[in-house]
Amino acid sequence: MQKRLLPLLTAIAISFGAALPAVATTYTDRRGQVSFKIPSGWKNISRSADYAYFVTADGSVGILVRSLPASNLTSAVETAIGQAQQVIPDLKPTGGAKKITINGLPATTQLGTGTMKGVGSAAVNLVIVRTRPDSYLLFMSTIDRSVFDQGQEAVSYVIGSIRPKQ
Repeated sequence: MQKRLLPLLTAIAISFGAALPAVATTYTDRRGQVSFKIPSGWKNISRSADYAYFVTADGSVGILVRSLPASNLTSAVETAIGQAQQVIPDLKPTGGAKKITINGLPATTQLGTGTMKGVGSAAVNLVIVRTRPDSYLLFMSTIDRSVFDQGQEAVSYVIGSIRPKQ
């Protein structure tokens, strides 16, 4: 059931926009190509200049944002899956990659499942956004299955808030 709902909820959130939280912080990716919103109460626990990693207070939902070294979409998806498997070694993609558009930006989403240290069984959503013809950003979300509905709502909000930087 959850496998069927995740693509539907992501598509609905992207098409219509998820409900806005009371307070959100707007971030710009390190290359200044897109901006996105993170709900209040989330923490940026990044320990590297290569990525930003945002988590809820209890750590049950997280979103990693990083640039992908890729010259085309196929290699961007392969690179994203490889990077995700470094964090989630037993990552199992479910279904194929699906092309979507987020506020005018071409993107691809790949769903999966796996086990994260400290979280347990997690739903995984890799969203690869093309920011320029040869530039991609990965938004990798993980949601502890015990908070799936609330986590999916928050992730849909973040993904739906991605905008090209003017």
